[in-house]
Amino acid sequence: GIWSGMIGGTGMQTLILLWSTFRTDWNKEVAKATKRLDKWEANIETHLKE
Repeated sequence: GIWSGMIGGTGMQTLILLWSTFRTDWNKEVAKATKRLDKWEANIETHLKE
């Protein structure tokens, strides 16, 4: 029925999200985010000097 489908879908979503979370290299993601923020910060400083 509808309830078993909803529960099964929620369970499947949870398993996929757990798999994705544990498989991610978080140190690499932090390095990528830091690089993006540094680039953005340098761009703002350039515009503020103008």
